[in-house]
Amino acid sequence: MSEIFKRSLKRRQFLQLTSSTAIGAVLGSTTYLGFAQTSQAAGNPWILKVTRGVDDKNKFFYNGKTPGPTITASAAETIELTLINDMEPDNEECPRDINTPHGENITNFHTHGLHVSPELDKTGRFDADNVFLKVIPLGQKECGNIDDIRRGENKYRFDLPRDHTPGTHWYHAHNHGSTDKQVSGGLVGAIIIKDPPGSDMPDYITEAPERVIIISNGKAIEVDPEGGGQSDHVIKLAPGAVERWRIINADPRANSFLELNVDSPDVELWQIAYDGLTLEKRVRILSDNREPWLAAAALAPGNRTDLMVRVKNNAAAGRVALVAGQIRATLLRMPGQESLARASAPVEVRIEIEGDPISRPWSDNPELPGPGLPPIPRETQTKRTVTFSVEPDSTNPNGYRFMINGKLFGEDPDPMFKMKLGDWETWHLENKDTGIHPFHIHVNPFFVTHINGKELAKDDPLRRWQDVIAIPPQADGSPGNIDIVSHFADFTGKFVIHCHILAHEDIGMMRVVEVIK
Repeated sequence: MSEIFKRSLKRRQFLQLTSSTAIGAVLGSTTYLGFAQTSQAAGNPWILKVTRGVDDKNKFFYNGKTPGPTITASAAETIELTLINDMEPDNEECPRDINTPHGENITNFHTHGLHVSPELDKTGRFDADNVFLKVIPLGQKECGNIDDIRRGENKYRFDLPRDHTPGTHWYHAHNHGSTDKQVSGGLVGAIIIKDPPGSDMPDYITEAPERVIIISNGKAIEVDPEGGGQSDHVIKLAPGAVERWRIINADPRANSFLELNVDSPDVELWQIAYDGLTLEKRVRILSDNREPWLAAAALAPGNRTDLMVRVKNNAAAGRVALVAGQIRATLLRMPGQESLARASAPVEVRIEIEGDPISRPWSDNPELPGPGLPPIPRETQTKRTVTFSVEPDSTNPNGYRFMINGKLFGEDPDPMFKMKLGDWETWHLENKDTGIHPFHIHVNPFFVTHINGKELAKDDPLRRWQDVIAIPPQADGSPGNIDIVSHFADFTGKFVIHCHILAHEDIGMMRVVEVIK
């Protein structure tokens, strides 16, 4: 097993965590304010039943709720999950062009951010993070590769490596052709990989109460671990309060490039993790209205951030808000959907400061244990270029071709790249379009080294690991670009890279890559 996902643990405590039983016995509980803690252990089977709204067909649900229940787990555990498609079959014909919206009643399951197998579990009997699968309703017409079809339900098993890093991740539907509709409609949920006991995470973080907030469809939802949540309530904090807020941008639309800030000097925001990976040093978040590829707390569709929310001891009573404001509108080039890219109202989490001051742990030391990943090498084995582009095409049903390296999803029967297991690679991401495209890769995160040709300084907060990044648009004919370094550790198999504006993914801005031995 590679060391890539090993956390910093004291030796004795690490040896105690060699089985999921040991992990479950010593983890203890996390306080999620406002909700009862879920009683379902990660090692027990999760059951998610997908249904669709009766009166509003644009709404989708896991177990009758949205978001779905929060899945919690620890390194070395196996997440067992049965996905049931309880939607009605439709009479839709098989699409002539797979890169058009279709398959609204077909679904599947993606563990966004987890470092797990993209194909099968370790027994070889159950599916893992395979987004090529289609879980169809019983009675649904079968289209595509028969080996990828699961009728009515499917059992997944996700084997977490012993050294999987803790962090904030999420799950969502990922059926090509209906990904945008289902994710926008509510098929999202949080995944929390817990901090192990004995890690070097500071006490002021491990002892802090937590909230999980999912931004979805223009709302900030404080998530109930059992599923569902609240979006229009007021969070009450006392002077001196310190909390950990896990924030997930699950809104896949083109206008969901968000910057976080707070509208009061009495409340401090400190970033401690990004895309589920702990930073080397916490970062104070201040509003600077920078472009989404330059702001440390910017969230492109699919990004996550963990914030320590700290109320000053002398904070005045009153109403404040954490604001997720749109940074930049981008043009969504599809007839009838241009309005989706227009400026939208900020998403707000309302906070009421009230009550007597309380005392919570804090530290003036900004150092954090970091993600526990190996340092990137000075030289990598392979260098590749990934180009996002959009071209008009009168013969295309969408009017445009949304491409990666000049091709739509499925146009090339072979994987775009084949990476060797264990290799480090440098990828040059470039964007020839006038709109922003967030790049996402499954299974493995990447480390950001350059933005628009400029190398990031070693202490730049943007020089970090993540799994989604907004690629700048072209300027004066020159593509926007970002350089990343990836380590393809632990798992072989085929998976995808794509634009995380999911309407773009559905119409072709996705390609298959493969890790080989």
